[in-house]
Amino acid sequence: MFKLKLIIAIILIIEFKCQNIKFCDPVTSPINPTSLPKLPDEFEARVELNSLNENRNMESTILYDKNEKRADFTIREYNNSIRVIYDFEHDQIFSIKNRKCIAKKITESPQDNFFFGLVQDQFGLNMKPPNFLFHFNNGFPHEKLGQTTYRGIPVNHFRSCQDWPENKASLLIDYYFTIPGYNPAVSFFGDVFNELPVASTVKGYVEINEAEQTKREINHEYNFFEFKPVVLRKSELFNLPRGVFCQNQTYKEPIPTVPESFSYITETINPKAKAASSERIFYSNQLKTFRLDIVTAANIKGVNVQDPVKIVHDYNSGVAYVINKNRGNCSFYPLGSIQLDNLDEAHLSSGYYTLKSPKDFLRIDDSLVYAGERYERGLLCDVFVSKKNASAELPEMVAELYFLKTQIYSDQSTDKLETVVPISYHINGQNFTIISHAFDFDSQLNRKNFDVSQCFQGKNRINFGIQFRYPDGVDEESFIQFYGRLLEDEFDEKIFKSFKFYSASPLRIARPRFEPNRWGFTVYSAITDRADSINHFIKNGKSKVDLQKIKHGVPANSPETCAEICLSDSQYNLPLDYKCMSFDICMQPIGGFICSFYNYSLTTDPAVVSDSAAECDHYSKITEWYDSASKDALYRMIEESVIRKELYLDVKDNQGNPVLTFSAIDIFQTTELSSESGSSGLTSFIKQFILAAGNIDFNETAVLNSEQLIFRKNNGSSPEECARNCIRESTFECQIYTYNKETRECKWSSIGELFDSQNPSANYFIEKPGVEIFIKDPLYNFIKYPSKVTSIVDYTVEDATSESDCAIKCNKEKSFKCRSFNFCSSDDGKSFRCLLSETNIHSLDKDPNVVTTSLCSHFSKRALNDFQFFAHTQLSVEPQTRISRSTVESCAEICVFDDSFFCRSFDFDTERNICYLYKENLVDKYNFELGIKTNKKINHYSRQVYEKDGKLKNIEPLDKPSGIGAGTIAGILIVILIGGFIIGILFTFVYLKLSKKNDMLPVMKFVNPNYSRQIDE
Repeated sequence: MFKLKLIIAIILIIEFKCQNIKFCDPVTSPINPTSLPKLPDEFEARVELNSLNENRNMESTILYDKNEKRADFTIREYNNSIRVIYDFEHDQIFSIKNRKCIAKKITESPQDNFFFGLVQDQFGLNMKPPNFLFHFNNGFPHEKLGQTTYRGIPVNHFRSCQDWPENKASLLIDYYFTIPGYNPAVSFFGDVFNELPVASTVKGYVEINEAEQTKREINHEYNFFEFKPVVLRKSELFNLPRGVFCQNQTYKEPIPTVPESFSYITETINPKAKAASSERIFYSNQLKTFRLDIVTAANIKGVNVQDPVKIVHDYNSGVAYVINKNRGNCSFYPLGSIQLDNLDEAHLSSGYYTLKSPKDFLRIDDSLVYAGERYERGLLCDVFVSKKNASAELPEMVAELYFLKTQIYSDQSTDKLETVVPISYHINGQNFTIISHAFDFDSQLNRKNFDVSQCFQGKNRINFGIQFRYPDGVDEESFIQFYGRLLEDEFDEKIFKSFKFYSASPLRIARPRFEPNRWGFTVYSAITDRADSINHFIKNGKSKVDLQKIKHGVPANSPETCAEICLSDSQYNLPLDYKCMSFDICMQPIGGFICSFYNYSLTTDPAVVSDSAAECDHYSKITEWYDSASKDALYRMIEESVIRKELYLDVKDNQGNPVLTFSAIDIFQTTELSSESGSSGLTSFIKQFILAAGNIDFNETAVLNSEQLIFRKNNGSSPEECARNCIRESTFECQIYTYNKETRECKWSSIGELFDSQNPSANYFIEKPGVEIFIKDPLYNFIKYPSKVTSIVDYTVEDATSESDCAIKCNKEKSFKCRSFNFCSSDDGKSFRCLLSETNIHSLDKDPNVVTTSLCSHFSKRALNDFQFFAHTQLSVEPQTRISRSTVESCAEICVFDDSFFCRSFDFDTERNICYLYKENLVDKYNFELGIKTNKKINHYSRQVYEKDGKLKNIEPLDKPSGIGAGTIAGILIVILIGGFIIGILFTFVYLKLSKKNDMLPVMKFVNPNYSRQIDE
């Protein structure tokens, strides 16, 4: 520190005070300060100090930028280097020596800031002007001694005598500046700064002691080299060096917010080992998936594959997929069994695995502090640094994370602007350095990047195609050129959305393929099966189980059997709210195995542990939830979304607003995912119906004469088109249609429950050869909730044969309005019970009466069944809510589920697919003016029933207003005031007439033409 003080002694500014011991006297011919050379507010220079009286030399580098409020000072002596960085903007000093750094606050460390000084201005803290640094033109008188040469350079010579009491110094300072017109090797702003400092000499006394009359003499010479009135590459020079972390740093820049999904190529370099590796990484927090592509998996424990592979971790199911890129074969593993240096896995305290957050994945935490700007791979970056303390596994190290300073376009096909791009990650230890570069960073990810459908073939998948029509203004050419590439992500999102309440991994959707044609396009995809149950568990230790104390156990022949039972929570007696999280498989003394199931994730139930028992293998579920839905159930939900006109694909603008819509018109199963041979299957429209009877047709005359029924027909239809006409009918809910195979005549009607296949009604049906009549599957109007049951039951049917049979019984129930049922099997699975109820599930999360069981499934009628239909009818009152791009059934569900107000009816615009929700109902028409009118484009639906406190209640008319409201009362008060005022006037008038009758004008006569006599007024 003493050496540093010697260097900076010449730049301390002190108020002038007289001292008895002086080295010099003030100059006698001072020059006007405005005539002295100008010093820049920004410069860099190399300075050589020669202490002539001590016979030693030091060298330093100074970077100074008053405008940016930063400075950088480095001194070298005896092969040692000390660097001090000043950040006045954030009140920080960084002192670096031997790659160790200490941070202090400038305002709390005056002893460390005598170099540049400190001022407080309107903009905060800052250093003093450059005159303070050079002690030139600093308030002390200066004189010009003329022109001379210094180091062979023509210079102007200036001198000043200065006394510094606070340093107990009296000094004679000589300054040498280049003469105007001299051209140095490197020149900037020569027209402004044409006199540059060349050298300065300082002679005099320091450490003056007046009492003892002692002093120390100094003789210093400062030579300035490469002086530039500008700082080059200031973004890097004013910041911390690589691999250095400063203790006690308080200033932090906000760390960029990384996207939820991204991919990049990583290149990891170990310079000491002269080794490098490259991998491709895909990460999606939205999909809860991770993928790693590597050249060879030979060194990965548990895989040992020489070929290039892609490893996919699915945190929705707890399953890892390893796909050989050369051979195409696939292997399944439980998550955690493949060691990837804990790259993506995080472990909850409950024992489950979860995907690391984007910040954790990129090693971003609160310990990172801002280290400034720095160039990496030629790119300007913001650098964040943290220190990792030594542990039993790892030595102490410094980690550096580089983010690109500017924004770039990562994908020219989508013009996606990447605002956050990680560039590199450095780890610096005492004897090692590891650098990991990120290339081709892209936040545009979708499910195709995690496609594992090739792992499921044959019966393990359902291949399907969905047909879409072009909207107006779109043809095959424009679709291929502009729209096709924009819809792939939208398709995945809408298919996954159609699963609704089913638990399923998004990876079970195969990568879609679009095939356009003249009238529209077909999307081919597939739904895959689940991975084998054992892949959802990881073997994590041994346990000693007393077989006599097992609460929930069944015999088994393998861990696979135990895993299947645990996932399905079946084949053993258990409480309805029991959830299997782990199991032990134990050898029985009599031979064979037994599974013991627990409501614990990591350990065996302590109640069954015994130190004297034999050891068992313990398996824990990897993730808390898993994709339990079957492929058939998921495909059925996709079918329904198409049939109910809920599936459509949007092209959106930059704000996410839809600008073009492609609606699905049909869905069918295919034998192969590819349709090159034109493969197609039975459409899902006709599958929604069952053949009720043959040689039966509508009695058109009777149906048309009915005011309650609606009838439609057309010719030249195929069976599939006829079914589609019925389902797509927008003006009423079609339940039944007939089809003549010979004439291809199709008829459909609102007739539903009036038809009995065993006893056709003579009023609406007639016998007609060659005509078949179809009715909707009874389950069509029900939503199935697998493994769920409601505790509210109104009636029980013991002899149900199937789910459809139970639905028919619910539809025909007369004693109460049946709106749902539980379909349950007996313990032996040979008989079934049908439990009917007038309640309905609105939300699995909100309904307290819903519990989980493996023996039952719940079926609730769709919300539309609670409404009465009125064709071509519209209300003119103000709607509470307007919903665009909807369907009739969606409107009904929203109306029933809306918590913001009590929705009692809605109108549906069949042409524009707009829904209007009302608090009014048609039953209010006698008490309120509803503005009921006819509109062929709009149908009205009035709600008939609702649930309250677990009871079904009818919609009742709202009470008629009493007519006495705030406005009415105010009106009455006004009338009373006016009446009182009029009565007062009349009273006054009568009084005046009676009291001053003689003074009034002559009496006027009123003649009524209907009467002959006159009446005095």
